Amino acid sequence: MAYYTKKDPTIYHKCKNCTVGNNIEKANLAEGQPTGARLCKDCQELQAKGQCTPGTPSPAF
Repeated sequence: MAYYTKKDPTIYHKCKNCTVGNNIEKANLAEGQPTGARLCKDCQELQAKGQCTPGTPSPAF
């Protein structure tokens, strides 16, 4: 499942172990993939290395 921050719907995440994506505050976390958004560079790298754990992270706050 893809997820993104409501503050910047132009980038989405797919890896719950993404260091950028897993720092999204609970109030700003949204599930899904916004139209026209691009995949986060960190998620791209995790997928390329075969280290992506798919899913939505548990918000830290």
